[in-house]
Amino acid sequence: MGLREYAQVFRARWKIVALGVLLGIAVAAGLSLVLPTRYSSVTTLYLAAPSSSGDATTAYDGSQLAKQKATFYVQLLNNPQVSADIARRLGSGVDPEQVSSSISTVAAPDTSVLQITATATSPTEAQRLANAAAEAALSLVTQIEASSAPVGEPAVIAREAQPPSFPDGPVTSSRWSTIGIGLVIGLVLGYVAALIRNAFDQTVRTAEELDELTDVPLLGSVAHDKKFDRRPLTVLEGPHALRGEPFRQIRTWLSFLWARQPYKVLMVTSPVAREGRTSTVCNLAIAFGQTGRSVVVVGSDFRTPRIESYLGIETQIGLSTVLTHRAALSEAIQRWERGKFDLLPTGPIPPNPSELLDSTQMVQVIDALRSRYDIVLLDTPPVLPVADASVVGALSEGTILVVARARSTRSDIERAVEMLNATGSRVLGSVFTMADRQPTSVLRVGSGKELYAADTPAGPLRTTDGAPQPAALPRERANAAGAGVTGGSFDEAESSGNGPFEEEPSRKELHEKQSVASSSSNDSNSDSAEPSPPSESTSSIDVADQRIDAAT
Repeated sequence: MGLREYAQVFRARWKIVALGVLLGIAVAAGLSLVLPTRYSSVTTLYLAAPSSSGDATTAYDGSQLAKQKATFYVQLLNNPQVSADIARRLGSGVDPEQVSSSISTVAAPDTSVLQITATATSPTEAQRLANAAAEAALSLVTQIEASSAPVGEPAVIAREAQPPSFPDGPVTSSRWSTIGIGLVIGLVLGYVAALIRNAFDQTVRTAEELDELTDVPLLGSVAHDKKFDRRPLTVLEGPHALRGEPFRQIRTWLSFLWARQPYKVLMVTSPVAREGRTSTVCNLAIAFGQTGRSVVVVGSDFRTPRIESYLGIETQIGLSTVLTHRAALSEAIQRWERGKFDLLPTGPIPPNPSELLDSTQMVQVIDALRSRYDIVLLDTPPVLPVADASVVGALSEGTILVVARARSTRSDIERAVEMLNATGSRVLGSVFTMADRQPTSVLRVGSGKELYAADTPAGPLRTTDGAPQPAALPRERANAAGAGVTGGSFDEAESSGNGPFEEEPSRKELHEKQSVASSSSNDSNSDSAEPSPPSESTSSIDVADQRIDAAT
């Protein structure tokens, strides 16, 4: 892993790191409050061999003997009997074991100096304990040396070189130092936990991961917004609202794809539940409706329908009542003026969802909507839990796969794409929702305060046949692409209110112009002209109603 990967782990798992820091600070603060402040006092003794002859050899031998004796007495002074003597000197009520744990004796290397350190909860108590330890040590050396030399001078004598010092400050760390150490330890442990969690986590957490995992274009990335639960229809906030810009970006990418081959019936689904399918359908319908295209949204989620609640519609007539012959298709379709699109609600939840969606009536409904509208958006259940999406996918011309951050695993996404491909549903691209950052760039216009978002794709666009696609098309190339499909340019389409893939109106208009200009060639013109649309009395929806009634 490189520095960028470590930074991505920190950004994705920052909550785990923050939890580790908080735990480290809490533990350190608790220890600083529970553990008492400690003070230490130090006293120094030295051992020497008495010599009255003044001979250098005798003095050297005595010095070597004192060094050996120093090591010997260090072991004796750490004896429990010496601790009991020190406790007796301090007075009654002192525990010898506590004294033993509060005193340490060491010998300086290659010297005959003994250093006694006493630790206590107050400076005065530490000095008093060190003084008692020094007295006990001097007494012990005197007794042992006197018993080993009953006649004459002892081999070595002990003297106090430095009296017990009064502590200037505590020897333990201050409270803030302890908390700082806990913060550092918590940060390290939290990040290690984040690395371990990241190694075992198989969910997709970034748009880049989704783009690398699938072989379809990444159409857009929708950032997580706390206001989304209250206002999910972000495209309605206005043309300059940043929250709705990702869906306009997705609309732009789909227009690029449709420049090669138009798709009218689109299914929007996801690998698992709660990934933002319905909100994506509604916002895309609004985005396409704002361009003047005729759009219809079909609520084909018979498991957990939510499209009516998103749009604020209450109705008992919908797709389920049409498929069960309890209502005509023309009666079930409603106009949602705020978004400038039509809606075929879900209707009452039927007991046999998969069977209704796989019926002949469903095929006739889709055919009727295809002939009537420019775009048909199908809201379906997730792919993996139930078979409904696979059934509806076979009736659509393309599928948009919605994947939310940290919801679907890599294997879930791969299985969903395989199941859709197996049913003949072509996955046109993916949409990444609940992203942790806004994928669009914000530009300031002139000196004013108005902001707009520039289309900056979250990942490289690839066509469905694997050919690379440029990130943006110049206006001349875009017009040429539109002319190849509709007989006109994108500029003409925008000025007339028609989308670049509205094939039938532009060809009819061209045919009418050709008919006026050359009336003598009616035979050749009639061969290239397309049949006129059905009249109001025999519309495609009415014909579909008749077919559904005839099927029963």
